[in-house]
Amino acid sequence: MSKPRLGESRFFARTDGSIAHTVINSVDSEGNVGLLESTSRKPHVTYQDAVRDARVLLKAEKKKLQGALKTLDKKLKAVNTAAYKKRVLAAPLKHVSGSMAAAAFGLDGEVQNVKAPASYIEPGTQVFCVITPKTHNMMSPHYRPYDYFVLESRLKEAHLQLNGAVSYRIDSHYAPRVGVYTDLDEAKRELVRVFGQETGGTLSIKKVRVVMQKEEKRVEKLQTDRIIKSVNAQLGIKKNRARA
Repeated sequence: MSKPRLGESRFFARTDGSIAHTVINSVDSEGNVGLLESTSRKPHVTYQDAVRDARVLLKAEKKKLQGALKTLDKKLKAVNTAAYKKRVLAAPLKHVSGSMAAAAFGLDGEVQNVKAPASYIEPGTQVFCVITPKTHNMMSPHYRPYDYFVLESRLKEAHLQLNGAVSYRIDSHYAPRVGVYTDLDEAKRELVRVFGQETGGTLSIKKVRVVMQKEEKRVEKLQTDRIIKSVNAQLGIKKNRARA
């Protein structure tokens, strides 16, 4: 058998069953060769030897795919049966939030059933929210004109809890867990009740303060602008002014 030489053709079967043509681009004193297209597959001098390797690979892949097709055929027949539907409805509901944190802390899982609410407030609806000192605000510093007041806003999101309760997110940095109403008078009555519960005092419904969303947004913008101006001043950044 002649020694391999640089530039000689070699053929091998790729893992996907295709056949590659390459050339020797290195040789050593022990007869080992390197190929222009590196591979862990055995290279062959003749094309026909590579064909035999490829046929073995393709037949194995065909057998695997035939098994997969049989499994798919069984599923295709099963999904439209009453028995399969019954199993689907009887299976627990999976809670998959898509949050890496929830998955890491084991908050995702399975529940047997989640009761659909009889009614809930639709996103986009004008709402009135009970705001107290305990109501969290995600902005710092934030707009809190009074300790206890009713905030007019728009409902941004309705979320169904696993226990069947509905929680709401409003178009505000405030995050009221309860006390979201579509009726202003109902919100005022609830604020009066909460005020008495938390302070031990009394609050006349006529003295309940109502803050409109426009006012909240206006003040928050002013606060944000002041913060940006202060940071820019500390960093020595001057606002560009349009030239006349």
